[in-house]
Amino acid sequence: KYADATRVSVRFAPVDGGIRLEIDDNGKGFDLVNVSRRSRGHGLDNMRQRAAMTGGNLSLTTEPGDGVTIIADWPKPGAEPADIDS
Repeated sequence: KYADATRVSVRFAPVDGGIRLEIDDNGKGFDLVNVSRRSRGHGLDNMRQRAAMTGGNLSLTTEPGDGVTIIADWPKPGAEPADIDS
């Protein structure tokens, strides 16, 4: 909605016995540090917490003018759950 992206790719694949979801766009990106400070990063924190609640881990990379990449990894069944603060 806010990214002005014209392309979004979604990949879902097995990785090291677990599963990875990767979402990538060619939108305008943003300054992750300033957004987190300004809005307290509630949306980003919510995504991380939801991944952690299901045993996963979420990471996000972005820079102004360079789009956004979100990667969520879930370990193989029986592995230790992710730390919610990571």
